[in-house]
Amino acid sequence: MELSKKEFEAKLVKEFPAYFIDMYGSRKITSLSFGLEIEPGWFDIIWRLCDDIKKLDTPENFKFVQIKEKFGGLRVYAYNSNKEIEDLVEKAEKEAEITCEMCGTKENVTTEGSWIKVLCQPCRIKRNSK
Repeated sequence: MELSKKEFEAKLVKEFPAYFIDMYGSRKITSLSFGLEIEPGWFDIIWRLCDDIKKLDTPENFKFVQIKEKFGGLRVYAYNSNKEIEDLVEKAEKEAEITCEMCGTKENVTTEGSWIKVLCQPCRIKRNSK
């Protein structure tokens, strides 16, 4: 079963409440006011990132400030991070570089086109036909 963006965000907040304490908060306070700014193909990457962080001795008050796509890449910004978390974030961002933003496949993924998006060939064709 595929989750909608709202369903996935709710699942994240339920499982990792401290990391997403600002989800849907005021735009004056957080960049998570609109939720995650990514497509469903990267949901698994974000879930694994959170799960891996949970296994660490996470700094007090650690939280995500923004998670988005920018220039075809995953960008994860956090508050009160440390080197271990930053390494996990870097790993997630690198994985996203070879993962279709729409469907999550790692086959035939490119960033070609007039708009930088990490997409597999079928998702690119579908997107361009709209």
